[in-house]
Amino acid sequence: MTQIDIIPAPLCELGEAPIWDYQNQCLYWIDIVKKCIYCLDGSSQEVDSMNLPFAPSAIIPNESGGQLLVTKKGLALMDFKKKSYTSLSVTVMVGYGSIPEIFTQKIQKVIYIALKVISQCVAW
Repeated sequence: MTQIDIIPAPLCELGEAPIWDYQNQCLYWIDIVKKCIYCLDGSSQEVDSMNLPFAPSAIIPNESGGQLLVTKKGLALMDFKKKSYTSLSVTVMVGYGSIPEIFTQKIQKVIYIALKVISQCVAW
């Protein structure tokens, strides 16, 4: 029979997107309303958090280290341990000209939704 343990984690207002980081042996999840990312260390069972100036939507562990952070504002490379992130610029080019701003925003929204779906699939 499987044993289920309760973790002493902070109460979330809107906790979502749990994902296990196999490489670092930790569980990440987000609180959209509190604009916060949480990390449960698999060995120590300690929970750490990182507050953001914007609402996160998903966090995806990166094999080469760090995480990909998905937000409504865009994408960012994140290092949870250092509590830092760097925004990624998404530029879409077709042929020799750029796509007009309205289409770029729509493409970014499609990428945002796709990454959120991927992060949910990986979590399973």
